[in-house]
Amino acid sequence: MFKSLSGLFSTAPVFPYTLEEPYETSWGNWTHFRGKTKDGELPVSIFKCNPPSIDDPVWLIAKNGAKRLKTLRHPNVVEFKESIEIEQGEKSGEGPVIYIITEPVTPLDERLSSLDLKGNDKSQYYAVGIHQVTKAVSFLNNDCKLVHGNVCLKSVVVTATLDWKLHGFDLLTEIDNLATDDSSLKLGCDMVADMYKPEELRQKNFDLLKQSPPWAVDAWGLGCFFQELFRGSPLTAPSQLRDTNVLPELVMKDYTRLLGSQPTRRLNPAKLLDTNEYFQNKLLDTMSFLENLALKDSSEKDQFFRKLSTVVKTMCRPIAEAKVLPLVGSALEFGAAPALALGPYLQIAKALPADEYVSKCVPTIVKLWGSQDRAVRVQLLTHLESYAEHISADIMDEKVFLCLATGYGDSTAYVRELTLKATLVIAPKLKERTINQHLLKHLSKLQVDEESAIRANTTIALANLAQYMGEATCKRVLLNAFTRALKDTFAPTRAAAMASMVATQKYFEALEAAQRIIPLTAPLLVDADKEVRTNAFLVVTTFTEMLKTHAARVEKGESTTAPLSEEKSTLLGWAVKSIASTSASALGMGGSSAAEEKSEEGAVSAAARPAPTPEAVEPQEGGDDDNDEGWEDDEEELAAQIQEEEAQARARLASASAARSKAASSSASRTSRTSAPGAPTSSAGGSEDADTDGDGWGDLEVEVQRTTSAPQIHASPSTRPPSGMKKNSSAGGLKLPSPTKSPPQAGRGRGRLGASKLTSTSEKKPMKLGASKLTSGTKPDLDWSSFLDD
Repeated sequence: MFKSLSGLFSTAPVFPYTLEEPYETSWGNWTHFRGKTKDGELPVSIFKCNPPSIDDPVWLIAKNGAKRLKTLRHPNVVEFKESIEIEQGEKSGEGPVIYIITEPVTPLDERLSSLDLKGNDKSQYYAVGIHQVTKAVSFLNNDCKLVHGNVCLKSVVVTATLDWKLHGFDLLTEIDNLATDDSSLKLGCDMVADMYKPEELRQKNFDLLKQSPPWAVDAWGLGCFFQELFRGSPLTAPSQLRDTNVLPELVMKDYTRLLGSQPTRRLNPAKLLDTNEYFQNKLLDTMSFLENLALKDSSEKDQFFRKLSTVVKTMCRPIAEAKVLPLVGSALEFGAAPALALGPYLQIAKALPADEYVSKCVPTIVKLWGSQDRAVRVQLLTHLESYAEHISADIMDEKVFLCLATGYGDSTAYVRELTLKATLVIAPKLKERTINQHLLKHLSKLQVDEESAIRANTTIALANLAQYMGEATCKRVLLNAFTRALKDTFAPTRAAAMASMVATQKYFEALEAAQRIIPLTAPLLVDADKEVRTNAFLVVTTFTEMLKTHAARVEKGESTTAPLSEEKSTLLGWAVKSIASTSASALGMGGSSAAEEKSEEGAVSAAARPAPTPEAVEPQEGGDDDNDEGWEDDEEELAAQIQEEEAQARARLASASAARSKAASSSASRTSRTSAPGAPTSSAGGSEDADTDGDGWGDLEVEVQRTTSAPQIHASPSTRPPSGMKKNSSAGGLKLPSPTKSPPQAGRGRGRLGASKLTSTSEKKPMKLGASKLTSGTKPDLDWSSFLDD
């Protein structure tokens, strides 16, 4: 019982890490294990030392190594996380144990074997690694006045980003304390192999070492490290240091100076960094610039990143992916790098395996989509095809599209064009609901954009998006959008509309071909533009064949509901390759003067302001959207609209009739007093109408005959009434055809029901109900978005 209770109050430390397989090599008396935290989320490296007793020198210098590493902070020194000392082992009779937990690292020799670099890549990577280790040694010797005591191949480890870092600080001692009895270097001197010790250390002449420069011992160690690195294996005898055939010619001179026989004449590691030409290569220069990016001005950054795409092609691929890629990505995220950096960033990333691309690059790309910098947005749109495949459908639909949609309403035409062309890249990963309720709203507005090239390409985009829109949506939207484009004054837009009809012919029925497509296309057979004429003949031929097929089915008694065309929708190329804009160069992209001449509107100046937020460019709806489909509900309001206007018309006519009766009575009374007997008198119901409302038209009462159902479509080459009804945004009512009598003044009284003067002999014609004023300008007569419903 008491034994169980004593277990509750045990103070034995709990080891919060999981030991995994050890590496084959490690430094000194330590065993290097792979490891993870208990929750299994973070990988770590665990160094374990298990001396016989706490009185053993191994235990003392191991504790010194843990204490020294805890207090050292340098980019080229392994990162310390925690140390755990257990003076009594878990098992009976087991000696003390000390653990040092660091960032996950790999022994250098094992990492080099796995990389298997050759030629120039090997030379570049070795130069970077030697530079990093030499910087760490210089930091200890020159800045801290410390002596490492055993610099060699095994005392260097490699991080996940392929950085070389120094570790193994058990012998680390202040230069002033080298001769003291408790000096770690003095205690552990016998644990270092003779080939790694200079002559004065082999003879244990610590008084001479104290009078020598701080780098005397570690300069010798650097020479040994050079020999082992280029030899490809650890040293086994001091005589191997004389073999210089394995060394590069550029390091030969400094190698001999590092191994000088006199301590005072050995080369200072700091001078090695400054003078040796071996460290002058593009990879090292690139990494150095990126590490000090915060100190560079904007012109230096622009110049550097413009050249980086070329430099990347000559870089050592593993280190470019492991080191340069995260540095550039971090600089982009925090705004330290210009938008131009995205190009080389994606260029490096394209060779990554798919899983690494998703984990390393996608979070950075998604974060950049939230940037308000228009130049960043241009770069993201320009390179979209290179990374879109790696972004999941959920992220594309819920995060990327929300940010991308702001570009449809951007004030810069070049951004609107890039956003439009990006639509086809992301469309396969968008939900059908997103396309129908959000994307089509933006495309409806782009089809009446001020830039003619954007209008043309929007028509092409709609045809190519048909495969993602759903058949019901295609039947409601496509024909209305294409017939709108037929009236555009820009010839490529008209040509694009007809090409789109042919490409999406399977969505059209025979009745639509006969009543709308062919009649509206026929006038374009004599268009001034050759491409328009060619496409017009193609449309007439294609849909005539469709009608022949339909007629044959009717004669045979076959079903006419089956599709008349089994051809798959074909993807169309852009009607206009690119609009020219001076804003392109201002945003870091080159413009095209030839395209600028082709565009009727010309170039658009770049605005030096942030890209609009999603709220700032939300499309303005023309009516209420009760069914939450993203389009105004004009058809649903039709019955109420008609009833309201009929009541207003009757009220005006009744008021006019009463006024005429009153006026006639007064006139008759005056005439009876002044005129001769038998003279004719005016009647209230005379043939001449009074103009009581002053609208310029007589007030003859007309019979209004309407139904609340959708009106019949009347197609003609010049004017196509809609299949639905829409509010007159300018007059507040429904628009009717102008009477045949003298036309009203522009902007007055076209939409007033019941005010037109009709003679008793005039033939009643079907009413044509339109949503917009018919013009011959660039903006067509009808907003096809009103044809979308649930």
